[in-house]
Amino acid sequence: RTGARAVLVTPAHQFPTGVVLSPRRRRELIAWAEESDGLIVEDDYDSEYRYDRSPVRALHPAAAERIVHVSSLSKVIAPALRLGWMVAPTHLHEDLVRRRWATDLGSPVLPQLVLANLISSGALERQLRSLRRRHRERRDAAVAAIEEHLPGCPIEGIAAGLHLVVTLPEGIDDAAVAAHARQEGIAVQAMSGLRVAAGPPGLIIGYGPHSPAGLGESLRTLGRLIAERARA
Repeated sequence: RTGARAVLVTPAHQFPTGVVLSPRRRRELIAWAEESDGLIVEDDYDSEYRYDRSPVRALHPAAAERIVHVSSLSKVIAPALRLGWMVAPTHLHEDLVRRRWATDLGSPVLPQLVLANLISSGALERQLRSLRRRHRERRDAAVAAIEEHLPGCPIEGIAAGLHLVVTLPEGIDDAAVAAHARQEGIAVQAMSGLRVAAGPPGLIIGYGPHSPAGLGESLRTLGRLIAERARA
C-alpha cells in the first residue's frame, strides 16, 4: 500500500524480541516482491546463535533473484575485522561490484584470505561451536538470575542471540530504571524507547560479553532498583 520497492527484514531473529518470521509471513513477503518487482534485504541477524531449537532457514533460497542476503562476522570473530558478505541477485552483481569499488577501492584482501582459510580448515565452525556453548551458559545464568532477583517478570527472546527481553510490572518507568542502572555501572536498554505504540515496560539485557558470576551480580542490583521503583 505504501508503494515501497524495498524492505529490510531479519527473519531469523528480530531485534529486540527475538521473534522468527513465520512461514505465512515469509510467503506473503516473497509474493509482495514478485508482484511489485520489489527487493528484499535479508539481514541474517544473530542466526549463528541458536540454543534450544534447530537453525532457522534463510529466506534467500526461496527467491534468490528477489532477495539480497547480508551478514557479517562482527559477533563471531570481532567487529574490528569489518568483514561481511552479500549474496545478491545476479542482475545486481555488476552494479554492486562497481559501486563497491568506487566507495573505497574494495575490501582488503588479507582479511578475506584469512576468512577463506578459517572456513576451509573448519576453524570457523569450531569457533562457532565453542561460542554457542559459552553463550548458552551465559544465557542460562542470566535467566536463572532474573528468575531469582526479578520474580514474576516474563522473559522473551531466549532461544537465540546474545540478549533477552524482560517485561517489567505495569507502572514501572523502564527508562528511569535504565538510567539508574547506568549510575550503578549496568547498561540495559528500555523497551519504551523502541516502541511505535504503547506497550508494557521492559528491559533489553545483553549477556554475550559477561561471565555468569558478573551477570548474577548485575541482575541482583537490577532487581533491587526495580523493587525500589515499585515501592516509590
